[in-house]
Amino acid sequence: MPDPGDAYYSDEETRANFASRPLRGLDVNQIWLLDRHLLWAAYQRQRFEAAFPGSTPPGDDSAWMGEEWFVSFALWAALLWVVIEGFNDRGLQLGGRLAEDVAALEPTLRGFRHAVFHVSQRSHHDPRLFKFLGDADNVARISRVSEGMAGLFWHEGEERKREGKLPPD
Repeated sequence: MPDPGDAYYSDEETRANFASRPLRGLDVNQIWLLDRHLLWAAYQRQRFEAAFPGSTPPGDDSAWMGEEWFVSFALWAALLWVVIEGFNDRGLQLGGRLAEDVAALEPTLRGFRHAVFHVSQRSHHDPRLFKFLGDADNVARISRVSEGMAGLFWHEGEERKREGKLPPD
């Protein structure tokens, strides 16, 4: 079993993730709709990765929730769930370890997304945020899923070019 802390899939796992070509049957406009949200998530990931080094670690208070690194992380993770939801809504089946990671994220990432995009009536310490953040493997998982999803779009584009369905670069 690969180390769950790895933020990237191995070459073998990547091939298994792409094997089923889940985007094959989608119209190119549907691909763009999904990819748009993945691009927004990737932008927030870049902001998180740029802001995180040298940031102040979370303390006992919740002031860190207003820090740029956390805001970018929260938006990245929440937008990634939106892409996963878009795959689910379209009946797209993922394969390989990508499917396993999405399944492992689903119980807590959905609630995290809701806590990010909906103002809670519960408490400032919304349990949906902390349930997701409480699993130390989730950061590595969302990194892998982000990379894996981006790879699916790239791979599908390459396959469509090879099949003559898209013009070559």
